[in-house]
Parts: sequence; structure tokens; C-alpha cells
Amino acid sequence: MTFDVAVIGMGPVGELAALLLARAGLTVLVLEREADVYPNPRVGVLDGEALRTLQKAGVYERTASDMLLGAGAQWVSARGKVVATTLPTEKIQGHPWMSAIYQPLLDKHLRAALAEYPGVDTRLGHRFTGLTQHDDDVELTFRTADGETGNARARFVLGCDGANSAVREAIGVQLVGSAYADTWLIVDAKLPEPIAHIPYFQMTLDPAAPSLTGRLAAGGHRWERRVMPWDDRDEILTPQAARRVIAEVANPDTAEILRHLIYTFRAKSAERWRVGRVLLCGDAAHLMPPMIGQGLNSGIRDVTNLTWKIAAVVKAGAPLRILDSYESERRPHADAITAMSVRAGRLVTMQSRWAAAIRDAMGVSLLRIPPLREHVRQGRWRPPARYHRGLLLGRPSLRSPVGRLFPQPLVRTFSGAEHRLDDVAGSGWRIVGWDRDPREALSPHGRRIAEDILDATYVTLTAPGRRPVQRGAPTQILEDLHELSRPYFKRRPFVVLRPDHYVWANPTSAALDGAVRELVRQAHAEAIEPATGSVESLAAQPDNSIP
Repeated sequence: MTFDVAVIGMGPVGELAALLLARAGLTVLVLEREADVYPNPRVGVLDGEALRTLQKAGVYERTASDMLLGAGAQWVSARGKVVATTLPTEKIQGHPWMSAIYQPLLDKHLRAALAEYPGVDTRLGHRFTGLTQHDDDVELTFRTADGETGNARARFVLGCDGANSAVREAIGVQLVGSAYADTWLIVDAKLPEPIAHIPYFQMTLDPAAPSLTGRLAAGGHRWERRVMPWDDRDEILTPQAARRVIAEVANPDTAEILRHLIYTFRAKSAERWRVGRVLLCGDAAHLMPPMIGQGLNSGIRDVTNLTWKIAAVVKAGAPLRILDSYESERRPHADAITAMSVRAGRLVTMQSRWAAAIRDAMGVSLLRIPPLREHVRQGRWRPPARYHRGLLLGRPSLRSPVGRLFPQPLVRTFSGAEHRLDDVAGSGWRIVGWDRDPREALSPHGRRIAEDILDATYVTLTAPGRRPVQRGAPTQILEDLHELSRPYFKRRPFVVLRPDHYVWANPTSAALDGAVRELVRQAHAEAIEPATGSVESLAAQPDNSIP
């Protein structure tokens, strides 16, 4: 048997990759060298985009019950004065900006969901050892827990096997990047009850010993402290040292220490993320410091971007070249987030007391300005991805929504029920109109293409109270209760959304037919002749503005 995709590595990135592929109807082989879930927490937070991907994968409800939804972050001076706080009320993606997790529980939920798909073959205790690429597939070799050698074939391989990726080594790709390295002591423990005076992730900006502490889900708590030049590394790894760290805020006699280690954070990226039919995701593709909590979240963005494209190649006969858009779209944002993480790390670990005092004073002063304070409070300092080239139609620019992540507003249906948009409209191809029914702008042939080939969903959004009230009005019109999506339309009434929720096109009514035809030519095997001048006229039209 030749699988559609082989996923190497079963952390959350690999598990979600396999789930998204399985939901698209593909057969998946998953290889994981460990025999069971890693028992201790590693990653501590998921952002709103990651939760939207869990929603797309059909596992949000089962995983959210074990999270602390809506966590915040504080930066505190060495004297205990709050310098800045991020505690967003906005839910642009339909979920909180940041939520605390307990990774072993997340892994267990994702693996339980995978077990429900008959097309997924999960093999634990299997160590990937090599691969050979052919024209139409990839041959994999592995070693079982019993030491036996095995092999399998798959049309594509995803390397989700972490920082020391064996898949990356097998395709001859190196990690490159800055010489940045920062070493921290990490202590994870279970506490009988939460620490009342630390409701947020709290970074202490102490030049003598920068540190981070924060609640995880399921009774977990994390402490991180920078390893300073004068520290005795053997001593700070003793049980007594871990107890001293915990004793600063909690009773160490009631804590169950789960993990106590020294870890060096780095900022690197793979030279290439795709070699033939093999693609790298998550830490196999990029490493970043954890200062803004984006390592795992960036990996989840990777597989959200990639899996629907692989499904289009396997199920719809899309050309292999669409997989080139994976790296061209994702790498710029991963690089930007890595650079931001490095800057944040250097900012919070200043060792000069004078420089740290100036930093803290400037932060407090600047945040007295209401727009800046709100910017930080809502977490807008962390930039969303914006695709400037790749699988898009039109010219992405500051004035165009093309290449932007479309929000997930809370919507009200005709019956009065309130839902997240994706729960009503799905997460495949969507043609969305503002105060306009997309079907009215499509020709009969265009509707056939949208429905029979793209399997697209039509969505009409309106402002609250603007739904048509006359008898016979369509019942599928949705009220965007907070008008989150309104800025993505302006003078053009339609957007075409990709399965990863990014805006593929923003056509006028006259150009919607041409956009649908161009979409089929880009992402499907069927040959559709364009209406004369339709695509060209779409590209030539001026971009519309959004804030």
C-alpha cells in the first residue's frame, strides 16, 4: 500500500497535520519513535490562530476543556512594579489571544481523535531511519521497538520531528541563522492549587536574574530563570535548587516536580523547507526563542497552510508547484516572529541596571498614552501573518485584504442562534459577500464551477440588524455581530477565502466569475477556459482600502 502522506513525529504539530489530512479524506501513516505521549509539559500556550486550527480539525471542544482560556501576560520590574500588561478582550479569530495548556493532555486528545480515522495508521515506537525519493512517491525505512527494520511508501512526507529532525538530515538540509543562544533553567511542577497572586504569565525584568513564571492547565506551573555567567550549573540542577525556585511563590513541600533542566534557546531556520516530495514543519523547519510564545503556534500555522495544498494535489489533481507556495508564504512570517522573539529576549535580559531602569521607565511612560496602552493590552504588538506572494490572486498591498488572515466573527443566524463563523460556513473554499449574495454575481457556469469543482460555500455577511426582513429573504445570511469582517470589503463586495482562512481574492461583482475560473486553474486539475479578459481585468483593478 502507498499512503497519501507519511507524517514523521507526533508532537502537536504532527498530530494536527495528520488530523487535517485525514479530515480531507487522505490516507496517513504516522511514525513516532516514542512508545507513548511524552509525560511532561513542554509548550505552555496556544494562541487564537492555533485554537482556530483545532476547531478546523474538529477537536476544539474536546481539547478546550483542559485549557485555561484567555491567559494574559505581565512584565514586572525588579522592584515589583508592573511595566506592561497584555490581557486582550478582542477575539479576532473567534478565540482568546492566548490560552494556557498542559501539553500531555493535548497530545492525548489529539491522538484519541486520530484513532477514530480508519485511514490513519499510527505506529508508535517506530524510529524513522531514512528515505529514498522516486518520481511518484517516497520510500521510507524505519526501525520498530523490537529492533526490526521496516519500510513503507507514501506520496508525500512531512517532517514534524522537531529540532533534531532526522527527516531534515535525510534530505540533506542544514539549519542556518544567527548565532543567538540564550540558556535558561526550567522547572515544571504540579501544585495542589493555583498561586492566587500570579494569574498571568509574569516576566520579571531583573538584571540579576531575569525570570518567568506562570500557570499551566491541569494544575501545572512553570518557572524559568536565565542561567547567569556566575551560576554553578551543577548546583542549580539539584533538587534543593528546584525547591528554592518554587519556594519564592509556593510551598515546595506540596509541589510535584515534573521537569528540571537547562535548555538553550536558538534562532535558526532550515535552508529549504521542501525537497521534492518531502516537506518540513514546525521545529524541523524553524527554531525560535520562546519569549513571545510562538514556537508551537508557528508550527501549527505551517500545517494549516500546507495540508490543504497536499489534499488539493492528491484529491483534485492540482499541480505539484502549488506546494512551492508553502515556504514562500510561511517563511517570511516565521522569520519575522523569530526576529521579534530574539529582540524580546535581549530586551528582557539586560544585565546593566542603568539600562534596565531606563527600559522600565520608558515602558511605563509610553504606556500612559491611551492608543499605545490599548495596542499592548490587546496584544497587537505580535504581527499576524501577511502573504505577499504565493497562492493568491491580485496584488497584495497595504491597501488590499488579499493575503490577509480573515477574521472569525461571532455571527447570528436567521434563527437567532449565535455561532463562530467557521462552525456555520465551514473551512473549505468560501465565497463571502458583504450585503451581497455571491450567487447573484456568478453566472450559471461560474456557480457550477464553485459548487461542483471547488465545493465552495456561499456566505453573506451583514451588520447587526441589516438582514433583509421581507418575506422570502434568504435564510443563510449571517449577521457579523461586531462587524469584524467589514473592513475586508470596502468598495469590493466579495472575498474568496482559502481553506486556511486567508483571503485569496477580493473581486468586484463583474470579476467574481473570472476569479473562480482562475482559482480552478491554480489549484485544480480541471481545465476551465476563462471568460475573455476576466482575470486580466481583475488584476488591473485598483486595490480597495482597509484600515
